[in-house]
Amino acid sequence: MESESPLLPEPQSPPALPLRPARIPPPTMHIVRFVVLGIMVGFGLHLLLPQIAGLQDSVDHVRRLPPWLVVLAALMQLGNYGGTGLMMHTLVKMVDGRLAVTRGAIISAAAASVGLITGGTVGNSAVTYRWVRGSGVRRLGAALCATLPLLLIHLALLLVSLIGLVSLFFIHQLTAIEVAGFAVVLVLLVIIIGLAVFGMARPARLIDLATPWFARYHAWRGQPFDPRDVADHVDQLVNVALVLRRRWGGPALGAVVNLAADVATLYLLFLATGYRVPVGVLLAGYGLPLLVGRLPLVPGGVGVVEATMTAIFASFGAPARATLIAVLGYRLFSFWLPTLLGFPLALYLQRVTRQPADAPTVTT
Repeated sequence: MESESPLLPEPQSPPALPLRPARIPPPTMHIVRFVVLGIMVGFGLHLLLPQIAGLQDSVDHVRRLPPWLVVLAALMQLGNYGGTGLMMHTLVKMVDGRLAVTRGAIISAAAASVGLITGGTVGNSAVTYRWVRGSGVRRLGAALCATLPLLLIHLALLLVSLIGLVSLFFIHQLTAIEVAGFAVVLVLLVIIIGLAVFGMARPARLIDLATPWFARYHAWRGQPFDPRDVADHVDQLVNVALVLRRRWGGPALGAVVNLAADVATLYLLFLATGYRVPVGVLLAGYGLPLLVGRLPLVPGGVGVVEATMTAIFASFGAPARATLIAVLGYRLFSFWLPTLLGFPLALYLQRVTRQPADAPTVTT
């Protein structure tokens, strides 16, 4: 089953892969997201400042961090966005288009910032499509860039979290409560990954199964429901399967670079504090909080990611001071600084890219 979409492949130079069209909904400007973001920033500071104050030598400890490790941790974020740029570059190349890796990285950073105030993933995808299309890329190539990189990163986070949890079961001695809690999370991750694989193989069946559940969920929240949204998500899974099955090298490499560079940022900051965090603990403490933070509850997972990361690392014996410095430093380099830089980059892209007539427009 294929969703109806205005973004059908253009007649000339058809793509080699039978990719499904992607429908990019318009972004919605949410004033409420500004308010929620401000509240969560205040709440996060309320929770974290007492911890910082309780560690009287934290400031002195930060000053004693090896500068070269801190700088290297910050530079890892260039690799993070470079990985997304590489994914976009290879996806556009599949439909005989051209998009520089650096342009893709800039678009990724700017879209992430704009997405915070325009509907999260939907807003991110819409502005990504606009800027990629405005860079001279055909409609299908722009639609692939707007949908597949985010989905590939989410799937990679699922796998990283799964690997981290499995390693904790076999390497670390867990309490009964920890075993029960992590077992529940592990089962949920396996179910999600299983549904993704099932959707890649039998998209029509997954659409039939998922549509009633999504309809009930939207009815419970009092929101309008469009069945095409479910088909769009499943179509994206099918496109991922097609890309990875036949031309997996570039997109897969981009996803690995993106995630490896991001994990390296956190690891290097722990190393700078003098604590060598075990790999299993690192992967579990990294993947699970970011998955929770990507839920459409709080913009950017502000406060949620920091609190969850700190709790996981502390529960496995990481020193309190090292955990606090590493987690806050990681969020500074991976979220706050890129977010602040993303808005000027968005203005730059608005100036240097032509706005296509078929680009989604912002609604309020």
